[in-house]
Amino acid sequence: MWRVNLHGVQRLHSDASYPVEWEPVTGASGRDTGKISHHTAAIVNSKEVVFYGGIKNTDSNPEIFVFNVINNSWSTVSLVSNILLKSTLNL
Repeated sequence: MWRVNLHGVQRLHSDASYPVEWEPVTGASGRDTGKISHHTAAIVNSKEVVFYGGIKNTDSNPEIFVFNVINNSWSTVSLVSNILLKSTLNL
């Protein structure tokens, strides 16, 4: 996963030529999404990013991943009878 360096975005307001860079998110705990494309992401409760769907390798990705930006950790979500179950995801 990649993130925008927000310090660069703030400097961009005063200097239009300041380079804004993307940087990889490293050191996160848990199993991450791996390489996926064409996925959907949504922010939940200002601290979690939910990733769903997309393509992993050449197959569709049925897994749901949650990245917690506060504690820098990944977790997965299970679907049971179309009901979302996860203890830390407060929808």
